Amino acid sequence: MNIKYVENKHINKKKWDACVQNSINVRIYASSWFLEMVSEDWDALILNDYEAVMPLPFRKKKALKYVYPPFFASQMGIFSKTVMSGLMIEEFLKAIPSRFFVVEMRLNSQMKLEGELVLENSRTFLLDLVEPYDQLRARYSKNTKRNIKKAENAGLTIMKSGSVVDIIWLFIRNKASDNANFEERDYVRLERLVNIFLSLKMGELWMVYDAQNTLQAGAFFIHYLDYSAFLFSGRGADSGDNGAMHFLINEYIKENSGKNIVFDFCGSNDDNLARFYASFGAIPSYYQVMQYFPRNSLLRKIQYKLYKWLKSKF
Repeated sequence: MNIKYVENKHINKKKWDACVQNSINVRIYASSWFLEMVSEDWDALILNDYEAVMPLPFRKKKALKYVYPPFFASQMGIFSKTVMSGLMIEEFLKAIPSRFFVVEMRLNSQMKLEGELVLENSRTFLLDLVEPYDQLRARYSKNTKRNIKKAENAGLTIMKSGSVVDIIWLFIRNKASDNANFEERDYVRLERLVNIFLSLKMGELWMVYDAQNTLQAGAFFIHYLDYSAFLFSGRGADSGDNGAMHFLINEYIKENSGKNIVFDFCGSNDDNLARFYASFGAIPSYYQVMQYFPRNSLLRKIQYKLYKWLKSKF
């Protein structure tokens, strides 16, 4: 098994993207152009002639170089054209060079680890849209149906145009950003990412307005092969009263029902969000967050905890 560490400038992006697209666990987040947009820098591990790949998005902090999970890229790890064995995963981890102080990564749901490498188990919610809309709606919770009706009675309307800046404004104003830990550079990346998706006709902006033409909610959806994702959203202060976000998601489901698409809510471990996503009939899907020390030294682990503590103080 020949796994090579390859710096970004030496990666054959055409072969890389072909490997990701033909992998059994394909995710758009591992596409080379997506990685270029969301990460500060990235190198990779590559098996043989691009039979399997593992992106390593990294940052530098002082003298430390570390692999981190970029915002908006919910699942990474190994992408392979064949089923990943435990041996393959082990060999990939061994191939991560010791130049990285620590590796923290959200793995894709097909890549499973055991033991102390698992930092946490994260949760998203998936909804298969292949069924007719009436069957999908029948699995909505009573509260969700009630909120959709409330929105319809309030005269809310949807526009499939606008600017992601408006959604970001809602996101910040409604204080959702307080828990997201976004920095200014992350919003800049998001805006660039959305514009790329729109130019490739792989994304849609949906906005909800009230009868006074005031923006109540907005969301950005991405599409890739048979996968669709609720990548980013924002809601106004009144959206909880008028059901704006319930209305928006319901209309998206209605428009895409009957298609061979799996809709990913890109959920988190927040229980309130979990209830909201599950109320549309979505089911939980779990993936792991890995923390790995390439030199596997106890001292490095202690240093990392100290580094995290100091970082939280400034």
